[in-house]
Amino acid sequence: MFDGKTFFEVGNYLRQNSEPDGKHDAMLRSSIGRYYYACYHAAREAFKEKQNWNDHKKSSHGTICKAVRKNCSSNASSLLDTLKIMREHADYHCWLPKTTQMGTIEFTSCPCDWDEDLEKNSREASRIATEVLRELDRHLPPKS
Repeated sequence: MFDGKTFFEVGNYLRQNSEPDGKHDAMLRSSIGRYYYACYHAAREAFKEKQNWNDHKKSSHGTICKAVRKNCSSNASSLLDTLKIMREHADYHCWLPKTTQMGTIEFTSCPCDWDEDLEKNSREASRIATEVLRELDRHLPPKS
């Protein structure tokens, strides 16, 4: 069976191998998603006895976060929520600047706590995922 925590390793690979070329931003943004999904899958595995993940609606991101809130420390829950927001921002908030009628360039802002330094964001996502995974490990069933 696939171990979703291996997404953490993929996140590290993307972050450590991103070159300042046309793919740099995409690799760093993708690393953040991989860190989040490592935690998502670890939480699904940790709480599979307490939840029915077969129903697609019951394995939604919100439900996963609720399971972590219910079974883990408030710190782990808060960190997973932050990582989810970072993943959403990395995936969806990549607007290009637009030119106004006056000819000036306007940048679309976002209400997220997002640093424009993608490397910094990726490092922070890695740090957060490390903490969340550490706590989720305490809830995982023993490996046979």
